[in-house]
Amino acid sequence: MSATHGSRLFRGVDKKRGLRLLAAALARGGRFEVFDAGRRDRLAERLAVEDDLRHALALHQFELHYQPLVDLESEGIVGFEALLRWRHPERGIVPPLEFIGIAEDTGLIRPIGSWVLAAACADLAEWPEPVYLSVNLSAPQVSDGLVDDVEQLLTAHALRADRLMLEITGRLMLDAPAAPVVARLRALGVHVALGGFGTGYSSLSLLAHLPFDVVKLDRMLIRPMAEESGPVLAAAVVELGRALGLRVIAEGIETREQLHECAGSAACSARATSSRSPCRSRRLDGCSPARSTARAPARAGRTRHRRRRPQRSRAA
Repeated sequence: MSATHGSRLFRGVDKKRGLRLLAAALARGGRFEVFDAGRRDRLAERLAVEDDLRHALALHQFELHYQPLVDLESEGIVGFEALLRWRHPERGIVPPLEFIGIAEDTGLIRPIGSWVLAAACADLAEWPEPVYLSVNLSAPQVSDGLVDDVEQLLTAHALRADRLMLEITGRLMLDAPAAPVVARLRALGVHVALGGFGTGYSSLSLLAHLPFDVVKLDRMLIRPMAEESGPVLAAAVVELGRALGLRVIAEGIETREQLHECAGSAACSARATSSRSPCRSRRLDGCSPARSTARAPARAGRTRHRRRRPQRSRAA
């Protein structure tokens, strides 16, 4: 029995029995689980979040914030990463860690992910060229239909394909069907990033044998910058990326010391994130890109979808 089935059964039985059914659904590997008061409360909270999540998209409660991506040489903004936020009328801003897992378990991640990609491309079309945008993908999104959706969005918004970067995880790339989808995305001219490198399922073999344009260093590799091994480790990964023809993005740079350490470890020739406050407005109020340094990620080969966006009329 899946978590989705468990939550559906809950609605047809009394509350206590329904929570026990949901607990059984969430138990992995067919194990028996002790159902105590604490577990009951956690499951009741999960079910409440799931109920609200089912209506959040229709009620327009999701919004995108944009984290600046900064060139370490110039410290100018060259792009942005889209961050999903759920603005609940009672809970306030719900962190992604509290609802993304539920969305994946229930299948809600598909419509939510489609909305994120469509909204991000619509916003990107309003920004000056050649600023680019990075969007995270969940596992259920990476299918043949994704390529068609991306191509339609690029055409609808007259976007250059090389202004869009799609980020996936190493764990996802262990799934054989994902590799052909990534190859088709790159054939469109879209850039693909391997996220969270340095933790979890990331592997050097992924860099050598699978089609990526960008590798994103996990923040866990950035945090030890104050330690003696930190800069050496980051520099080694940056040099490896450059040897393989990949660009490198360092996530989670929060201090000037970390910024200088990354720049000093040869990361200055790559791109890096800087933990400036994300922009809440699609118009990027307060964090305009640096015109002199911003440029879309370069890659050899012809890029499709290069039509310029038609000029809008200024008439009232």
